[in-house]
Amino acid sequence: MYKEFDNTLTISVNDWCDAGLTKNMFEHDSKQGMLSIYRRGLNGNTLIDVKSIRRPDRLNALERVYGKITDAKSNNLIFNVEIDTKARSYFTTYSKPDGSPIEPNRIEEYVNRASIFNGLEKGLKQQIAARAKSGSRLKMGEFWADAADWFLNQTEKYPCQAIGNSRSLERAFKEYLKEKIEYKDKQI
Repeated sequence: MYKEFDNTLTISVNDWCDAGLTKNMFEHDSKQGMLSIYRRGLNGNTLIDVKSIRRPDRLNALERVYGKITDAKSNNLIFNVEIDTKARSYFTTYSKPDGSPIEPNRIEEYVNRASIFNGLEKGLKQQIAARAKSGSRLKMGEFWADAADWFLNQTEKYPCQAIGNSRSLERAFKEYLKEKIEYKDKQI
């Protein structure tokens, strides 16, 4: 099965073998420079950069089992935004200290931001789990840089306050996770 890490489409040696190719083929292609290893791993969890595979017969074998490589990237979304209905109900019933409700456009911004952060949280958990499975750790600096770019792209579709700096996004995200408990617990 294809997996995406840091915008690189990869496949493990175990999946390579499950597609009908052998470990000897992998070792030979690796020594001859016919493919690039994305990350070394144990017990068949070494990751191969799929775009670097130069032998057409190997690519055909992988595509027969796992589908077209060009289609795999679009199906393998790390981040996905779904509107947070619990955040919407919380912010619509929330009252300011003076007793007045929050303006509707502000509610929409808050809900959009919460929804984007929820997508970011799911993506972070998926990437940490995938990296742990391959025997490595997620490089958080790279993750936050990619997440900041993704966040800016999402603010066009889901209008809210834009955060372009990766450190600012990280701080805002961690603050959101602390506050998230508050509105999840106060449901009517």
